[in-house]
Amino acid sequence: MRNAVIKLVCLFVLGVTVCPAAAQEPHKIKGKDWSASVGANVWLSNGETEWEHEFPTGIPGLNGGSKLHWRDIEAPIYSVDGEVIWRRLVAIAAGGWGSIESGTFIDDDFFSDGPLFSRTRSTADDGSVYYGNVALGWRALEWRDFEERQGFLDLLAGYQWWREKYEAFGAVNLVGPIEIASNVKVITHKWTWQSIRVGGRVFVPLPAGFGARVSAFFLPWSSVRLEDTHHLRTDLRQDPSSVTEATGGFGYQVEAAVTYTFWRGLGAEAGYRRWQIDMHDGDVSTRAVDVSVPKVGLRDASIVRDGFFVGLYYRF
Repeated sequence: MRNAVIKLVCLFVLGVTVCPAAAQEPHKIKGKDWSASVGANVWLSNGETEWEHEFPTGIPGLNGGSKLHWRDIEAPIYSVDGEVIWRRLVAIAAGGWGSIESGTFIDDDFFSDGPLFSRTRSTADDGSVYYGNVALGWRALEWRDFEERQGFLDLLAGYQWWREKYEAFGAVNLVGPIEIASNVKVITHKWTWQSIRVGGRVFVPLPAGFGARVSAFFLPWSSVRLEDTHHLRTDLRQDPSSVTEATGGFGYQVEAAVTYTFWRGLGAEAGYRRWQIDMHDGDVSTRAVDVSVPKVGLRDASIVRDGFFVGLYYRF
């Protein structure tokens, strides 16, 4: 936690130095038409990702299924964000990055609508998380409280790019005969999500320098590309072993925080953030070494990341 706080302070100093942007309750910076602020936070996030697909068994009338489940994927994510407002036009941007610290990988194989014939558990303690988003919008409503502090409601639409990479090591047999040493890399997944975001946010000033802000975005359309590498499968290519592509789906992103301005425009915030996307229609292309393998159907591709965050901001 100490390292996370040190990194947060560094991020905030960098953001104040290089960003012209904002997060909450803006103050005037040049003339009555402009306002801006910049912030940095550390998100103590926990993630869960699932991938389920069909595969041919070679037995007429009998298909197989595979479900790969990454769970409790812990990753502190360090973010900078900002905004600038001209009259009622709002422009915001944010970006973040972090490293996977711990997690578990479960690999299930089964006959369709039948019992498991293999289940293994591996350690997932390497990988990374990156994201970036932008949005434009309109300040639909604004007001001032008895202390002349501004509240507002913004309507926004934009785009987000989000990538998570996981690496799993070893395999403990839960069902079936597989057992692999804990220092052997068994699988790598690289997920890339792209989404349209539509939603809004509201800031309400509270007494004594406090405030409350809430944002909510729906993701009415997303695309995902999963690059899967099975490092111990000699019958599969390693660059990657399979590629999954899907579009559509549905997701949402919500965030709520309490803010406190303690010196001029400088303040702190603490809150909770949750992101989720689900898809159920796509194709999985297996990249075998010597033979051509037909595409199979995607049953499920989903991701959830949530957790509490703390941050600093400065309002110009």
